Amino acid sequence: MAETDLTPEGRDDMIRPKGFDDYEVRLGDLLRGERATLGKSIMDVQRELRINANYISAIENCDYGAFETPSFVSGFVRSYARYLKLDQEQVYRQFCEESGFIPSHGLADEASTLRNGKAVPIAGPMISDIDEAIFSKSPSAIVPNKKSWTDQFEAAAVGSIAVLCLLVAGLGYGAWSVFQEIQKVQVVPSENTPIVLSEFNGAAEGEETTDIVGISPDQRSDKLERMYRPPALDTPILVARDAPISTL
Repeated sequence: MAETDLTPEGRDDMIRPKGFDDYEVRLGDLLRGERATLGKSIMDVQRELRINANYISAIENCDYGAFETPSFVSGFVRSYARYLKLDQEQVYRQFCEESGFIPSHGLADEASTLRNGKAVPIAGPMISDIDEAIFSKSPSAIVPNKKSWTDQFEAAAVGSIAVLCLLVAGLGYGAWSVFQEIQKVQVVPSENTPIVLSEFNGAAEGEETTDIVGISPDQRSDKLERMYRPPALDTPILVARDAPISTL
């Protein structure tokens, strides 16, 4: 069923569908469209015009509050309009209307905040929620979004730090093990039974000695010494000194 609208003359006219020209074209849409036609990004405009990318984005969003000095607004807007091959005065006039910016030169009537004794309210930047969602929160936005503290850590950096810590710990443990192994002394049982030599200077007290008739004690000790003396060797016996520390 077609929708109708009652005219002042009382006739019912058919409501026509709206076309592109029926909608108001905002300055930001116009500037972004011309920039896209030239195939330029905001960073390209910054590099060629020597204007900060934040200011370019503020001009497209009709946000004069992003400028540190209001006197720069006029020059930046006109330079950007000339770069896009648009009418500078028309772009600047539309920027002032949409953003509520008032020129600061003293000769203009708009420069005074008092008109006919009444204060003129200064409107804030006209930015809709849709524009903020598209141009401020998109991945290609110039102003970075607010990130949580967990987003500031990269997995590659954390993994590299963990690998470095494990490597340092492994090298330290290896050096400590080698140092302990060098300082360790291992006792190996000797193959030769240790011989205990005791020298007796005379007989023990209270021990009875028997004298052999015809042999003095000195002669007896000399004969025993010659009897148990080992024979002389023609070739000396050399003992290797590569045995354990306990046998040297």
